Amino acid sequence: MKLTRRFAFLLIVLLVSVGVSAFAGLYSLRQQHHALEVVMKEGTGRLLLVTDIRRLFRAMTVREDEQILETNDRDALAIHESADAIRAELVTTMATYASIMPDDDRDAAAALRRAFERWVELDDRVVALARAHESGDAYLLSKSHATDPVSWEKLAAQLVAANETRLSAQVAAAGDTYRVGRTVLLTSSLFAMLFAWTVGSAVFHGIRRTVSDLFILNTDLEGVVSTRTRDLEVARAESVAASRAKSDFLANMSHEIRTPMTAVLGYADLLLDPTLTNRDRLEHVETIRRNGTHLLQIINDILDLSKIEAGKMNVELLPCSPSKVLAEVASLMRLRAKQKGLDFEVTFSGAVPASVHSDAVRLRQIVVNLVGNAIKFTERGSVRVFVRCSGAEGPFAMLVVQVVDTGIGLSPEQISRLFQPFSQADSSTSRRFGGSGLGLTICKRLAGLLGGEMTVQSAIGRGSVFTLAVPTGDLTGVAMQHDASEGLLATEVKTAHTPTALTGVRVLLAEDGPDNQRLIARYLVRSGADVTVVENGRLAADAARAGAFDVVLMDMQMPELDGYGATSLLRHEGYTRPIIALTAHSMAGDRERCIRAGCDDFLTKPISRDALLDGVAHWARVPRGHLASEAPAA
Repeated sequence: MKLTRRFAFLLIVLLVSVGVSAFAGLYSLRQQHHALEVVMKEGTGRLLLVTDIRRLFRAMTVREDEQILETNDRDALAIHESADAIRAELVTTMATYASIMPDDDRDAAAALRRAFERWVELDDRVVALARAHESGDAYLLSKSHATDPVSWEKLAAQLVAANETRLSAQVAAAGDTYRVGRTVLLTSSLFAMLFAWTVGSAVFHGIRRTVSDLFILNTDLEGVVSTRTRDLEVARAESVAASRAKSDFLANMSHEIRTPMTAVLGYADLLLDPTLTNRDRLEHVETIRRNGTHLLQIINDILDLSKIEAGKMNVELLPCSPSKVLAEVASLMRLRAKQKGLDFEVTFSGAVPASVHSDAVRLRQIVVNLVGNAIKFTERGSVRVFVRCSGAEGPFAMLVVQVVDTGIGLSPEQISRLFQPFSQADSSTSRRFGGSGLGLTICKRLAGLLGGEMTVQSAIGRGSVFTLAVPTGDLTGVAMQHDASEGLLATEVKTAHTPTALTGVRVLLAEDGPDNQRLIARYLVRSGADVTVVENGRLAADAARAGAFDVVLMDMQMPELDGYGATSLLRHEGYTRPIIALTAHSMAGDRERCIRAGCDDFLTKPISRDALLDGVAHWARVPRGHLASEAPAA
């Protein structure tokens, strides 16, 4: 639009300038032509009058000569009358000529007229005298004496010559004026053409540059559009793939959740049969517990992934023992490997530090997942765990854990999808072996949070090697271990947990769920505690003020007044006894929120009996006026 307006404006200016120049030239030529016509008309008129005057003078001469020679009075009188007529016409013509004579020629015309009038006057006298004497000789004598030496014929000839000269000069001047006008017109046209060429060239170059710029912009725009189109196609493909993966994940989740739930509900119904033997009843309970644990693991995986995706997964890098972590993993996984007939072994491939700076919980979670997957996908053969320390002498030492199995193996295409959320090697793997497809994704992300990495090497039918490498931190002064026999690892892990005794401990339980009230109270009472149960935060605050409780267990989601409000109210009033939060919330920040409200510890649902009893026992021993920082490590 701007280019069109600019071009139209320049074109209008060009046309106007050319038109003005042409109009000025044409007007100048018209004026010059008109002046030339006037000059020619006036000059021609004057020349004709002078010619007539000269002709009349000559006629007068002829008549006079005839009059002198004529002896017949009657004929002489006729000739004389004719001469008088010619003389009258001559007088009129000379008067007309004098009126149109230019100023510089009027003196000559006046002199000619005076000479003529004088001649007429003398001629009248001579004629009168001749008639009186009736003698032609006297007339001739008188005329020859009366006539001026410079005859009027000569004056007339001079006047004609003067007019011809003037006419020639005026015509020459008009020609010069015409030539000047023509030069002006040609010059104006030349300048107009030069201006038009300059403006046209500028407009042309401007249009060419604009077209070039538009071509470049069009090319760039086409490139951008092409890139955007490719990006949109890639994004669309990724979106479709992600949607398909999430759909598959939801289908897998539905299967994974419904399968243990079916077992839990089905075996719970079987427990209602009064004819069951104790052995059958115990097997049913173990089945319910195993499927409940599996269901809890699925929920924990989903929550862990959501925390990682939201950037809210926190790790605590504290001193921990790799040997202890691996001993716990071995004690958990040895039975599963034995049930499938697999050999299971943990071996130190060289010296391993007795302590490293890492997050023991997340490190254990990764190794348990890797070993669990190796056992799940191995039908026969072995699962071995090799542990070593890489670069122990340098500042960047790494603890390397390799899990080697002889399972089904993976293809390169399956490896490329292995660490993506909501996916397994393929859908048939999920159907055959089960699982949500989240475990390895979580392990990969946790390894990154610990500052390390996780890799895999595998081939179809030849097994897989998963390698975890995490920083050890500063190893200055840290003892190195070279032997990690199975017997040593097994003795470091308790095979059974001895219930904690809570004899004489008074506990206030604030919980609004009747089933949870009965379950938690039964745990505590069977351990020897004295339990008081209330169903909301307001009653919990009233009971805490009135009774001398050693520990308060506070559910954080309750009617009337929730656990956050009740805890804040008690702390504001100066209540100093330990308060332990009970909540189903396990996202990042939930623990910090409970601590800010005034709680001393944090337990998540579903609550482990051992964790509950250990926590209550610990806080019951803390003296009044405690600090929240005295909470036991998780």
